[in-house]
Amino acid sequence: MKDLFFFQGEAMKNRLTKLSLIVLTALFSVSASAQLKDGDYNAESKGVWGSPIKVNLSIKNGKIADIKFTHNETPAVGGSALDKIKADVLKSQNINVDAISGATATSKAALSALEAAFLKAGGSKAISKKTSAAKDKAYENTTTDVVVVGGGPGGMMAAIDLSKAGKKVILLEKQGVLGGNGTFVSTYYQAGGTSIQDKNKDKDVSEEDFAKYLSTYPQTNPEMAKAVAPGAREAFELLVQNGADLKRTFKPFAHAPSDGRAPGLEITPAFVKALKKVNADVRLNNRATELLQENGKIVGVKVQPKDGKPYLIRANDVILATGGYSAGKELLKQYTPEVLNLGTTNSAGTTGDGHIMAQKVGANLTRMKDLVVQSINTLSIK
Repeated sequence: MKDLFFFQGEAMKNRLTKLSLIVLTALFSVSASAQLKDGDYNAESKGVWGSPIKVNLSIKNGKIADIKFTHNETPAVGGSALDKIKADVLKSQNINVDAISGATATSKAALSALEAAFLKAGGSKAISKKTSAAKDKAYENTTTDVVVVGGGPGGMMAAIDLSKAGKKVILLEKQGVLGGNGTFVSTYYQAGGTSIQDKNKDKDVSEEDFAKYLSTYPQTNPEMAKAVAPGAREAFELLVQNGADLKRTFKPFAHAPSDGRAPGLEITPAFVKALKKVNADVRLNNRATELLQENGKIVGVKVQPKDGKPYLIRANDVILATGGYSAGKELLKQYTPEVLNLGTTNSAGTTGDGHIMAQKVGANLTRMKDLVVQSINTLSIK
């Protein structure tokens, strides 16, 4: 056969090789399906919070027909990741799909349980590792009215408002899930003049009172406080309208779930629900890497998808809603090296992407050392 390839030349060699691969791939796929036995198969693995992620894998006619996860993962992070894993597996008919960025621990636990169930169904370990994950949608160079960088509360709210105003919006999120730091809000949501405060008959909690309250914080610009106050109320009402339970009020501007849960568990799902109601183009696993500049004006962004080639988005306006840099070693080392090795309660996505991109086009960064560092006392019992 080698002599045949030699005499036929490289072109024929490549064609025959490709044909051979196609035949082998087809045979492999058939054998993979034939090995799976119809029925329901269960397995589990320990999730992020120590409780199990349980999977029920349903096989019909030798194919993966359905997947059901039972879990206690954070709905907007782990729950979203499990939904994406299910969709990828059903589409590709292979359990070797990518972990979801932003929910890596949950993904790995779920995939481990899924593989165990797959093996019970008669699949082989070799087959489960053979094919690559289903790829995300490929994007080409495009134009839009506004590109919003960052899929946390600020980015989602901007995309929602602008879409309602008739603007064509593209929302970029580098992780595989939306939510940003909103998912990790563990204390309360602050706002003044809300419908919940009115219902609870709270006193001295108007929007103006809230602006004055914000102005008491050190180094806070009163004019900024006046701008933030109405926005906080507007976002709050949007959350409540989309099902967020923030009925408990205290402190006096704080709002929290009535059952004592962390507000982030209510905030992110409500924002995502509201975002789905508008015509925004939401692109997960798409990281903005560079601001495009022409004649001193920002005209768009360069984007690097998780899979695939980079592309450009030209826009009339660019909104950076990328959050802070508490999870970004590069900026921590530069501005606050004393906390470089500390952990953070922020999202893993808060690596200062917006700061870095803006600085490269001439932006002046201020108050970069103003991180909130919490001290936790530990008690050693001998």
